[in-house]
Amino acid sequence: PAELRIRQKSDQYITGEFNIVPQIQNGKMIGAMGIARIVAHPRQEEAGHKLDEKRYVKFLESSSDAILLYQDGKLVFANAPAAALLGAEAPQQLLNKSLLDIVHPDFHNLAKSRVVKLLKENVELPEAPEKLLQINGETVSALVSAFPVVYHHKPAIQYLLRPETVPAPEAPVPDMFESLFAGLFDHAPDALLVIDSTGKILEVNPAAAQLYGLDRDEMVGKRYLQRVPHPLRDSVAQNITLLTRGSIDSCESINTGPEGRQFPVKIWGRQISFFDEEAIMLTIRDISRAKKAQEEQERQSDTVSGLETRLNESEAKYHGLETQLKERETKYRDLETRLTETETKYRETRVGFEAARSELENTRTELEARQRQLSENETALQQAQHELKELKTQFGVVQARLQSSQINIKNLQTQAEATQTQYRQLETRYAEAEQQLNQTETEKTEWQEKYREAREELEETQLELTQAGNAVETAEDKAREARAHLTAKAAELQTLQHELETLKGELLQAQSEKEAFSIKYNEAIARLHRWQLETKDAQENLEKARTAEAALKE
Repeated sequence: PAELRIRQKSDQYITGEFNIVPQIQNGKMIGAMGIARIVAHPRQEEAGHKLDEKRYVKFLESSSDAILLYQDGKLVFANAPAAALLGAEAPQQLLNKSLLDIVHPDFHNLAKSRVVKLLKENVELPEAPEKLLQINGETVSALVSAFPVVYHHKPAIQYLLRPETVPAPEAPVPDMFESLFAGLFDHAPDALLVIDSTGKILEVNPAAAQLYGLDRDEMVGKRYLQRVPHPLRDSVAQNITLLTRGSIDSCESINTGPEGRQFPVKIWGRQISFFDEEAIMLTIRDISRAKKAQEEQERQSDTVSGLETRLNESEAKYHGLETQLKERETKYRDLETRLTETETKYRETRVGFEAARSELENTRTELEARQRQLSENETALQQAQHELKELKTQFGVVQARLQSSQINIKNLQTQAEATQTQYRQLETRYAEAEQQLNQTETEKTEWQEKYREAREELEETQLELTQAGNAVETAEDKAREARAHLTAKAAELQTLQHELETLKGELLQAQSEKEAFSIKYNEAIARLHRWQLETKDAQENLEKARTAEAALKE
């Protein structure tokens, strides 16, 4: 058989095996029977079964019909019968000619319209009588049919030319059909078995004998089910019944071949008349290659599906990684920007830090100088406090003397009327007391002068601490509090001084104002006691100020 690719109406191609059987009657060929069998589905065809151009051309060359191939506006093939019909010595004389070069001018329009219809509708054009021009210019009549084909992987038109002088068949109709059936049966590419109702084989064709590896005589008279594995015989017998009834179109099963080899088959069946008796003709086709191709296709489909799945997963991972990369690039750019900003801020901060450190060094130097001066002032203050303590001691002595004077005054008062001498003694003692008081006032004046000097030094120190700025603000506040306390104590000392100044006059009225003097004296003592407490608080505040100043330095 020869292989051809035929284009269907759906523009899909199928590959088929074609057998041409000549029909001979009375020694003459009255026609030919073509038997076609599809061997590849369009989808399978696209998977790898391509047109065998050499076999196709060989088939055209061996054909007894005149055949032309028309492609791209010129003739690209002509066989020997076509060359003889058109009066050419060889087929090569017809190549590269236009279609209109071999068509009579009266049929140019018809030829053009048929070509347009074939290319537009992609259909087979039936036979139509046309006049053709031979090489020598003579006219010949022929029946021309055309159908689309593919030649060298490109669309083409195949023309079939038959002279109108072909004689009609003369054989009787029954003999002709018998001859046709015999030719079809013997040359069919599929295995054909004729069985009776019991399953006995009545006739087989050569393809069946070849399929089962037996001679015709070894098969005729045997039962077909012997070619079927025992477990499947009942189902195959039932399917054959369904096939003859037309309930199903075909079925698949397993048959046994030479040496017990099992192979898959596809079975068609129909009821026929065989020598005037009812029989069943089974068409059996070995589908091993198709099964393998289907399994291979399924395997490849599974492989492709797996590859597609892996590809989709890889694409998803790629997109995920790409997204992560973009996010990381964005984060990197953000970090880079932040790093740049941080470096800028760091440089600015470092400059500010260096300036602050320089300023801090200057401030620390100033604070150390002020601290030394403050220590000196504190020493002076301690000396002033010591002098004040001595003054208080002296004041106690004065107070004791005053009390003694009061006692003496009382004694003198009681003795005033007794004797003038005692009064003069009292005046003398009073004069002595007055002298002592004057001496005490002199000492008090000296202490006040020292206190004013200490206060001036303290005020200068406080002024310097005020100039230290925000770094010693807390110390300045506490120093101001201490200064306020000292100012209050100075005021109290001034009050005490005033009271001491009035003491002289009060002593003159000692007898009449004794009790008032005692009260005021006690108040002065209380004030001195409070001043001592407040002085202690001021010292504690000053100590806190020094602690804060030390912390600020750190």
